[in-house]
Amino acid sequence: MENITFETLVLDQDNKVCLIDDKEVVLTKKEYELLLFLLNKPNFIHSREDIINQVWGKTVTTRTVDTNIMRLRQKLGKYGENIYTRMGFGYGFKTK
Repeated sequence: MENITFETLVLDQDNKVCLIDDKEVVLTKKEYELLLFLLNKPNFIHSREDIINQVWGKTVTTRTVDTNIMRLRQKLGKYGENIYTRMGFGYGFKTK
């Protein structure tokens, strides 16, 4: 599989790792899958329900999504700001 790259953030899909500036960022499986989901369609708002269906595939609370987004933002450091919230709609990853 091809790597997904945004500036110096790289998602290595073969090895299931996230790299920033060539350093591994330790993500849980769900954090990795969430980031992959957002990066596959950048600059698009995904509803919490869509995220739950695509990433978890089962019923979890919307708070689960919010908590994982918060953790992912922290772990991504300078790229955490690229994950944005559209109040009342959902989340996206902005590249512009």
